[in-house]
Order: sequence, then structure tokens, then C-alpha cells
Amino acid sequence: MRLIALAVLFTASCSTGLDEEPLVVTPSQRCMTGAVFQIGTGLAPLTILNGEDEEQIRIAGELEEQIRWLSGVVIKACGELASGLGPEKIITAESFQVQSVDGMPAYLGVLRHKEGHWELASSKPTETAILLSGVPGQLRRAQGSVVWVAGEWSDEIFSIRSFGLKPEASPK
Repeated sequence: MRLIALAVLFTASCSTGLDEEPLVVTPSQRCMTGAVFQIGTGLAPLTILNGEDEEQIRIAGELEEQIRWLSGVVIKACGELASGLGPEKIITAESFQVQSVDGMPAYLGVLRHKEGHWELASSKPTETAILLSGVPGQLRRAQGSVVWVAGEWSDEIFSIRSFGLKPEASPK
């Protein structure tokens, strides 16, 4: 099915008479790691992944908005990789995982206060919640919201050194 779609795309691009290169899609899923940042205006924002090799890849797809707020966070995004016209590369993110912030390990999840302790719950039911220490007041007010935390492990507890709140989760 993909070969038919690519053949149609190639034929259509050749029949236009333009000297531009056709869109080339890599059929297998690829994963790219890098720091997220945003460019553009509020009306037309773009989400970019600045790869480890300084290559910039535009993030597209349904997860783009979920990734955009993670500006400055290093993530691993997996999906279909394509090259557009010119040097632009695009990854249609089908999944992503937070990796680090400022060289510290980092995690994304829902902040919960449960049975006298703070934890970060994953959206994946198979993953165990991470026990947290050093939860600052501003972060505590975001209980029940999606947040990222960065810090260091001490035994089985993750000590928070930095955090980020999704814009609509920011306490007033």
C-alpha cells in the first residue's frame, strides 16, 4: 500500500513540470533525540527538535502540541521521518519520551499526592509511579496536572531540582 502511495506521489510530482524534489518518506519508524524548541508566531508556531548532531528536525503530527510546551527539554521522538522540499526534515511524532533537562534525568507525568507522599504517575498503566522529594510549593499547587521534573535519584526516591508546568496547569 505504501509503495502505491509513493508511486502516486512520485508520478504526481514528476507530472507537474516543477524542478523541485518530491517528498521522500522513510517507511520505517525512526527515533530522534534532541532538545525541543519553538519558532514562529503564536498564529503559526513550529516545533523543532535540535538533534544531538545539531541537525534540526521539524516535529509534526498529532503530538506536536503536546511536545511544543517542553521547550528546552531533551526528548526522544519516534515516528515517520520525511524530507521535504529543500533541506528540511520532518518527523511525524507517534510517540515521545522525556530524557533530560540541563544534563539531569527528567520524567513526564501527572503529579499526585497519595498516602502522604508525592509521586509522578506515568500515562502508561504498566509503569510504576516515581516517588518524589523536594516538591516546591509552586509545583504542589499543580497537583493533578501534567508536569516534567528533573533531578537526581537517591535510592528509590527522585529528588526534584527543576520542573516545568504545562501552560494551562500554571498556578495563578
